Amino acid sequence: MDATPLRYELLPEHLRAGMRLYFEDGIRPGDFLLAMLENRRQDAYSRADIESLRAIGRIDMFLAKAPPEAWGPPEKVAAWIAGHAKRREAAAADREAFAESEVEAEAFDEKDNRYKWPEDRR
Repeated sequence: MDATPLRYELLPEHLRAGMRLYFEDGIRPGDFLLAMLENRRQDAYSRADIESLRAIGRIDMFLAKAPPEAWGPPEKVAAWIAGHAKRREAAAADREAFAESEVEAEAFDEKDNRYKWPEDRR
């Protein structure tokens, strides 16, 4: 994939959020988009609304510029989702550890109900 950002504007508006969540966060999309990502065209056609059917060519153009490791056989799609899930779990564990730390307790100003870092305190 080249370094250009994905062009979500190629997609019908009602599909953009699902595709963005999939590519950026590894969140499983709905059945139509999942079928498109896995190259299961018959399933995609049977699950598509009229607007999505009309946009299949644009969706294909979008996917042609998407990371190749993120779409294709169902195994690739499952691996993409699983990889992002591991990153989300690690980030959640980091946030939890931070929440339990003394640093956070010191940084939270209950009066202003917000976090303040040392350079921010007065």
